[in-house]
Amino acid sequence: FATRVHPQDAPRVAGLLAGLRETPGASLTTEFRYRHTDDSWRWLEATATNLLAEPAVGAIVANVRDISERKQAEAALADSEGKFKYFFDNSLMGMSITQPSGDLQVNQAFSDMVGYSRDELSDPTFREITHPDDLELSLTFFNSILAGERDSARFTKRYLHTNGALAWA
Repeated sequence: FATRVHPQDAPRVAGLLAGLRETPGASLTTEFRYRHTDDSWRWLEATATNLLAEPAVGAIVANVRDISERKQAEAALADSEGKFKYFFDNSLMGMSITQPSGDLQVNQAFSDMVGYSRDELSDPTFREITHPDDLELSLTFFNSILAGERDSARFTKRYLHTNGALAWA
């Protein structure tokens, strides 16, 4: 077993097993890479329980499952999130993400457009910086997205700039 554990994971796994052996009744769950019979590396999740003191068992009992697909999906998601964050943060077009609570997450271009710093925009909701005459239209689109009637909305509206001017978006 130990010779098939990935060299970077082996010391940690060995230490966990040594600690488990010394603690009757203890359980642990860990993830590590393991060399498959086809010589590829697989991610495994193991849950082990020290039942050495149990006369009917007298062993460390382990349940192991292959989580390679989950690890690949997690890595792909992290990559996708990183790309999205990069394009969102560095876009020259003002962008905002509005949470169901109305809280805003904005990029720097949006912040520049309405005159608020990004930190200042973490507090007000979109209702507070939308021109009063455009609020009903904004809420109609917002509520239709929350109701699952549409995935996104694209329309022209006015925001209230910090200097009192209108910012069209």
